[in-house]
Amino acid sequence: KNIEYFGEYGRFDDLLSLMGTPCEKDMLAYVARQFAADMEALNAEKDSIEALLSSGSASVDAITAASARFGEVKDLLDEKELRWLELSEIANG
Repeated sequence: KNIEYFGEYGRFDDLLSLMGTPCEKDMLAYVARQFAADMEALNAEKDSIEALLSSGSASVDAITAASARFGEVKDLLDEKELRWLELSEIANG
């Protein structure tokens, strides 16, 4: 099982080529684990940015940078959730 190497030696989109094959379940499990890890990391970053913004002790530059990054993280979270829903629809037929 070399599914975890798809991203290293190819593109993650290549995983979709495993749909309808005996490897489909393993591929979907791998994608689910990867999405969960990505979402966990992004949520942790979002929480740390929120803590910084609500601390009241950050400099104006730090607040500006954190605010910009917060928007980026929120967009990434929204995009990943949408991708997960799309993949779930494909997987469930």
